[in-house]
Amino acid sequence: MSSKIDLKKLKHGGFLVQSDPSFFTIRTRIPAGQITSKQMASLAEISEKYGHGAIHLTTRQGFQIPWVNFKSLNDIADELGDIGLPPGSCGPRVRNVMSCVGFECQNALVDTYKIAETIDEKYFGMELPGKIKIAVTGCPNSCAKPQLNDIGIMGAVKPRVILEKCDGCALCEKICKEDAIGIVDKKVIVDYEKCIYCGACIQICPKDAKVADISGYTIFVGVNVGRHPRFADKLTEFVDESIVFKIIDRSMNLFKDEAKPLERFGAMIDRIGLDEFKKAVFTEEIDSKEFEDKEPQETLKWAIEQFHPRIRLASSFGPEDIVLIHMARKIQPEIEIFFLDTSYHFKETIELKDRLKNEWNLNLLELSSEMSIEAQNEKYGEKLYESDPNQCCNIRKVEPLE
Repeated sequence: MSSKIDLKKLKHGGFLVQSDPSFFTIRTRIPAGQITSKQMASLAEISEKYGHGAIHLTTRQGFQIPWVNFKSLNDIADELGDIGLPPGSCGPRVRNVMSCVGFECQNALVDTYKIAETIDEKYFGMELPGKIKIAVTGCPNSCAKPQLNDIGIMGAVKPRVILEKCDGCALCEKICKEDAIGIVDKKVIVDYEKCIYCGACIQICPKDAKVADISGYTIFVGVNVGRHPRFADKLTEFVDESIVFKIIDRSMNLFKDEAKPLERFGAMIDRIGLDEFKKAVFTEEIDSKEFEDKEPQETLKWAIEQFHPRIRLASSFGPEDIVLIHMARKIQPEIEIFFLDTSYHFKETIELKDRLKNEWNLNLLELSSEMSIEAQNEKYGEKLYESDPNQCCNIRKVEPLE
């Protein structure tokens, strides 16, 4: 019988042939695992009617009804569609989108149901060289296992301390499971190297001394848990929803263009290289006219969200630079700033740089020439910037950047 029907085509539509080719297992489409009690009751009736009364709960928050006779496939598909649980997908395409319970949980930082359902609407069943599994989780507890999906999306929030409000009660220190919080001189200190951005300290603070400095989505890509397991790579963090969908769009397009038949997403990333993958999903043709009427903060926000952490600010700590740094830190406090110390700056500039580095806790990269001014004068003579400005710039500006 199996030779008379297109089993591959049936599988693509969620109909999986069993060891006895007269029978099929029907996979359902249930985005975010959301199903009502009425649908559950109807699903049970359909299982009794067309199968043996058994229902299997899948690892992707869907249901499967086994032991359905081939002759009943059209009828069961129609009835499943009537109750809002149509057959799912299998093979090389986007599978059922998983989600945690979102705002039903006190730990959730994002509306997982909303974004999972939107992903399902846009991408479910999309034909691809290989299968793609997507999961959305509301916080770093990772209940929906974003690190174990081809594309994983996780809510995150970075805490900021308002020292004037902090009374050193240490509740946040006690609740932090990562040992990322300490109390020094009755004030909170956050170790961001240990912080996983769960937001628990913000929720527990009785003085509102902890606030969200920046929040958004962390994105993981490239897992494979089949025969050759591969853990996901963290692609980016603290991006907004619009960037999430741009990244998914570009990832799908790249997968279509670059993947070999039946190649897994992570295998493709390994083959082309993670850096090349990042270039592809973060690069976008931009019409400069789009930004002509925008405020500087809007343009800067776009650039940081698009390219962080690969973007950095160059600063000589002049007036315009200080304004730019201030605006950028409100968008992404960890943005890297680099200062090229030519050894010819005014001492007031160096003092201002050092003061702002401490007061603003700047992520500052300082570069300078390996050759001191004294060594330069001895080798080339004094005032090289006048006698040979190109050579002076090469020593003090170009070589430190190489």
